[in-house]
Amino acid sequence: MHARGRDTRVDGTADMPVEHYLIQVWADEEQRPQVVHRASDRYGASLRETAR
Repeated sequence: MHARGRDTRVDGTADMPVEHYLIQVWADEEQRPQVVHRASDRYGASLRETAR
């Protein structure tokens, strides 16, 4: 999963979408642990901190 534009207009005042997502999924026979390669957006960081 890839997200772009997460720190743009987080207050919801945008006239057009500013967040873009790319989600790629494929089957795997083995269940693997989640891997976060990078989590650098400020808005997502605030949500992750609130969830703790």
